[in-house]
Amino acid sequence: MTPTTLRIALENVDSRLPTQVTDDNSVTALKSSVLEPLLRWQPGGAVEPGLFATWTHWNDGNVWDFTIRENAVFHDGSLCTAQHIVTYIEGLTSRDHFDMPWSYSRYFKQSQITAEDDRTVRITNPEPFADVLDILCEFWPVRFAEDGKPVLGTGPYQVTKFERKIGIGRAILQRVHVDRHNSPHVIVAVHEPDGGKRLQLVKDGEVDVALNLERAENMDLIDFNPPLQWGRVTSTLSAMFYLNCTQGLFRSKDARLAINLALDSKALVEKVYRGLALPSTTIVSPFHLGSAEANLNPIPFDPDRARSLLESLDTRTPIVLRTPTYMPEHAQKIAHFVASSLRASRSHSRSSGRDKPP
Repeated sequence: MTPTTLRIALENVDSRLPTQVTDDNSVTALKSSVLEPLLRWQPGGAVEPGLFATWTHWNDGNVWDFTIRENAVFHDGSLCTAQHIVTYIEGLTSRDHFDMPWSYSRYFKQSQITAEDDRTVRITNPEPFADVLDILCEFWPVRFAEDGKPVLGTGPYQVTKFERKIGIGRAILQRVHVDRHNSPHVIVAVHEPDGGKRLQLVKDGEVDVALNLERAENMDLIDFNPPLQWGRVTSTLSAMFYLNCTQGLFRSKDARLAINLALDSKALVEKVYRGLALPSTTIVSPFHLGSAEANLNPIPFDPDRARSLLESLDTRTPIVLRTPTYMPEHAQKIAHFVASSLRASRSHSRSSGRDKPP
């Protein structure tokens, strides 16, 4: 029997501004209950309806029309119109905290986004725009409530209480149509940044569910044993390092190949993630469109070949690794693993490296 109230412990209880795009698991856990994506991404790259019920294109894919589902209403009772969605998308053209353009700015650089009528959004581009379906899966229209918080959506749950302070977060969500769904009437989300403490909250019965326990500093706590019920799912988040290919060592394709050969991705998964990850074959996850059909394999771990490739290159300049402290998870542990791998690969060669946190 589904409980009337579900208590969840999250790493982060937050509701981002409409101008922000994020793949923070905690934020998306709440967002997916309160908001609706314009389209829903499915494993393998398929797309299903979301807030947009139907879509069509013509002129070789230069023009796309999207129709809002019937009876799409925000939690304050106002009808969700095409102009709401146009305003939301145009608001995403802002810059982030680092003054960088938003994630999808280059895709919409030459696009015109218009409301053709109350239920139809048209996206016109000078060239065919097949990527538009994938991109719209990342868009979750939201409006501001009277208290100035961006919590009004068209999803199954309405935010009845939201608190966010430094180190403290709490949200209460109420099911919009209780009688129609076999799901909790109320969701109470509490903020606990420590994965080990989130697990303890479950063990102590203070919450019913805790997410992202793989982020606990002490991974030995994760034993997948009863009496708790454990769930595992692989996300589509890809953790990667960007190489500076405009100057220095990595202008060379041999150096770029060598640094990948020097990294034992399977060992990284076991050591950093305790097996709770998958080595990627490209910069995106194996669940993306075309990955299965391409039947690609990860670059093999081959330190001897890495050293051989580096021997003909000028590797005297130190390699500097910079890593964030938050997102992706284990970012600093990954950086230390990469630094260790590079130090090992420079044996019997003239390469040198150092790990320099920001």
